[in-house]
Amino acid sequence: MRLNLLNLGSIEVFLLVCALSYLVSCNSSNSLKVEENAPSNRIEYIGSSTIAHFIEDASKVYKPATITVDTNLESMGAKDLMLADESIDLIGYAKQAPPELAELGIRSTMIGTDALTVIVNKTNPITNLSLSQLKGIYMHKFTNWKELGGPDLKIVPLIVSQQSATQHTFKQRVLGDTEYYTECKIVNPDSHMPMNVEEEPGAIGMISHSFLCSSGAQVRVLRVNGYSPSPLEQNYPILRPLYLLWRPQNKNVAQFISWTKTEEARKLIENCFRPVDN
Repeated sequence: MRLNLLNLGSIEVFLLVCALSYLVSCNSSNSLKVEENAPSNRIEYIGSSTIAHFIEDASKVYKPATITVDTNLESMGAKDLMLADESIDLIGYAKQAPPELAELGIRSTMIGTDALTVIVNKTNPITNLSLSQLKGIYMHKFTNWKELGGPDLKIVPLIVSQQSATQHTFKQRVLGDTEYYTECKIVNPDSHMPMNVEEEPGAIGMISHSFLCSSGAQVRVLRVNGYSPSPLEQNYPILRPLYLLWRPQNKNVAQFISWTKTEEARKLIENCFRPVDN
């Protein structure tokens, strides 16, 4: 039945609006109760943007839960947040997992190995650097590419942010106890590194091999100590483990961790990393 509002008085219209508002509020209240009482099938991932490549692929095929991804805090910030907030259930940590986490009830599951790749501008003819040469660049001992057999061009060293495990792992593997040169340009987020190197002729940067799987930037990938930067090349000197840190109380997360060991997950990990040998 259709109502003709033009034939209704102001009082009738007012009463009609009140009745409709009441029905809408009742319906919204009932919907909210259903949503509150429904079991949560949501997994919130935070942390490493490197591991997020796998998580994003997994979210497209993993059916038992909806997975959301937030990489703003990267590995280091996410780990600190997980220690402070017990509601955080799953983070990506792109370096060796701290042993003290187990004492706090946090489990760590290694899902694969990543290669930290050294990249330069496409116009730079350099194809290989030794670890000692890399160390010299990031300590500001080498300042011009001609000192390393390249063009007469100022070296512009780029590093990712301190929140990224990539910066920490690269320092550990290349610089050791020495600090980065203070004038190194910081690139944040990690995914912007290939674009920054592409735009700066004298640039050199470090980045997870996984970002080169998806980046369209025109950069040159260098060998280090003569080895190609592939997760499959076990002699490549800048490899690192990739971990998921999680709390077993969350059954959705525990189920997802079990799934990461399946053949279906392994094929996704192989897109950019070397899976763990089962």
